[in-house]
Amino acid sequence: MDVASYVLPAFALIITALQAYRRPRQPGAYAFSVVLCLLYAGVVMVSSQETLAAVIPVMSLAVIAANTIFSYSNHRADFLASTGIVIAAMLYLFALGTDLVPFIEAFAVGSLVALVLKYGYYQKANREDKKLEKRRDFFQIIIGMVSILVFVLAKPYAYILVFLFVMIGYTIAGFGTNHRAAGFLKSMERTGSVFGAGAIYMAVGTLLILGSITDYNYLLLALVALLICDAVATIVGVHGRHRLPYNKKKTLEGSLAYFAVLSIVGFMLASYYGIIFAAVLALLEGALDTVDDNIAVPLAAIAMYFIL
Repeated sequence: MDVASYVLPAFALIITALQAYRRPRQPGAYAFSVVLCLLYAGVVMVSSQETLAAVIPVMSLAVIAANTIFSYSNHRADFLASTGIVIAAMLYLFALGTDLVPFIEAFAVGSLVALVLKYGYYQKANREDKKLEKRRDFFQIIIGMVSILVFVLAKPYAYILVFLFVMIGYTIAGFGTNHRAAGFLKSMERTGSVFGAGAIYMAVGTLLILGSITDYNYLLLALVALLICDAVATIVGVHGRHRLPYNKKKTLEGSLAYFAVLSIVGFMLASYYGIIFAAVLALLEGALDTVDDNIAVPLAAIAMYFIL
């Protein structure tokens, strides 16, 4: 058996026990996250016909991911230590030539479970500051373009490089409000939001795409939808004057901008299927109000990928 077959489960048990001990008022959340990750391991075994010995390391990364999210905003040292373990594990697996997609998917599933349990799907932060929204979205576009360029220019190393880039989002969230870099980071936060939570939501959404979509063109298309089109819709939409009939908080101009950019890229990558993909996601993005689009859009993109 590979070293990861022993090391990752051991770390998963240690991190789970440590977090449950340090947060005794919420033992049920940790137990529930472990149970869900075990169910995920069962699904992986059935769908891939792998043995338990092969699935345990993958499942362990899901457990570590869940407990990493739980430790965020409460025990930053544990959060950063868990993140370090995940980065080291991924680099080790990459050096062995292991397929990283199942491990990325496991980390994404574990993170999603913890996000739902910790924060829920709802993002209640204030979005009324137009200058702040534009600053956030221009920054998001830069991050998105860097991620996509990595896939285009460094395809053999794309998964590990983008995964490490995404983990920067986790690490940034772990800096804490007292770090000297916090001035710039806090200037990007909405009023009333949890410091760094937005970076984690986007990181998890990106990992869901990386771990679920195997077709290269559709993967790029989904990343464009998440990382670029959403930001473009906001930048254009804040100046729009025509409200959507099904969501008065968003504008027709923003949705059209979302559709225009995604349909052009979609046609280039997936022909007419890309336009259908763009239309569905543009309608969904326009309809979203309280549900965080960094999670909803990737899940919809994954569903559309399997349907199309």
